[in-house]
Amino acid sequence: MKNIVVLVKNNLKRAILIKPLSFLISLIGPFLVLLFFINFNLVGGGYIKVGLIQEEESISANSIREELEKYEGFSLLDIEEKDREKLLSEKELNVVVKIKKGFEENLFGENHKKLVEVYAIKGSGEENIINDLVDGEIRSLTEIAQSTGEDKELYYESLEEYTKNKEASLTKKSLNDLYRDYLNSSIFIGFIISAI
Repeated sequence: MKNIVVLVKNNLKRAILIKPLSFLISLIGPFLVLLFFINFNLVGGGYIKVGLIQEEESISANSIREELEKYEGFSLLDIEEKDREKLLSEKELNVVVKIKKGFEENLFGENHKKLVEVYAIKGSGEENIINDLVDGEIRSLTEIAQSTGEDKELYYESLEEYTKNKEASLTKKSLNDLYRDYLNSSIFIGFIISAI
């Protein structure tokens, strides 16, 4: 044990006294690299900035807004149509979602037009994420509208019920407790086997 302590002391003296610059770089360097990555969002810690152009104020359009607002990684901003290209090109926004007029009426029709459009810089992965969320919500709204027929009051009641159930069904639980139980069980079994 004494030999190890002597080796560590000698190596530290050598590193600090003979090559102090290298020692400082090896201590401070990793922190500087980490700060660089955090400042430039290269470690995926940023929010997806979503612009929303909502031409229709309806319960169905607000349902899409609520779907986008509930995710923690999104920052949702209301914008005007005239600012869309400028904000995307200057990278002030990652994605823009546009809900056109007549969206709710379109849900009840036979031929569904694409009344929600998603704009983004080509090749960005954010566009796919937002498209999947919006398409899933539109699909759910369309199914509710078709199941209620032309009865809008029943549609609104069903939509309210759907929103309540959607919030209640999704819960996150940590697996740390299960891992700790698994580890304790493994140790206990190991002791039993060694005792036999």
